[in-house]
Amino acid sequence: MILDLNLPGLSGLEVLRRLRGGTERSPVPVLVLSSSDRAHDVRQAYAAGCNAYLVKPHDLRAYRGLLERAAAYWLATARLPA
Repeated sequence: MILDLNLPGLSGLEVLRRLRGGTERSPVPVLVLSSSDRAHDVRQAYAAGCNAYLVKPHDLRAYRGLLERAAAYWLATARLPA
């Protein structure tokens, strides 16, 4: 799952906390995608249970490349419990 931190209404961090904090914890890898590169935001996202924190590039080509590399990595390596 690619999750933006800046969602309308419920924040991306709150979505992540709910996803990871319940009795039925989701094993789905969560990649946080944010325009913020602030250390505080990165720490909060990892504390809430993200698997990776990606900073949105300003350039469309770089943005596309980042998403392609992230998808290729996670689709090739991620294994979920049966």
